[in-house]
Amino acid sequence: MRECATASGHPCVPRPFLIPSSPHSPIPSIRNFLPSGLVLREQLPLTTSPVQLSVIAVNVLYAVIGVVLMFLSYRAIDRLTPQVDFPAELQRGNVAVAIFVAAIFVSIALIIGKALG
Repeated sequence: MRECATASGHPCVPRPFLIPSSPHSPIPSIRNFLPSGLVLREQLPLTTSPVQLSVIAVNVLYAVIGVVLMFLSYRAIDRLTPQVDFPAELQRGNVAVAIFVAAIFVSIALIIGKALG
């Protein structure tokens, strides 16, 4: 921090910027500034807002559909590559196959997420 001293020897302390609130001030006060397009509304407490069970049900349905599509996509890729036995390679600790399967899951999840969203 920069050290400075006033004529009386006290250190310089930054003062907060205050906007004058007198009606004859050349600088308008923020309190009196209301743009014409501003819409003010009161937020209701969380206890009075109803829970929309239909939204929750649709999200759960999308999650179930996403998991089913993820499983079916993995099985399709597993059948399309019969020369590689993914579960056996994962049991042996093959890191390359693990990264490949993870990349498949992430890419399928992104595609399904965009399709369902």
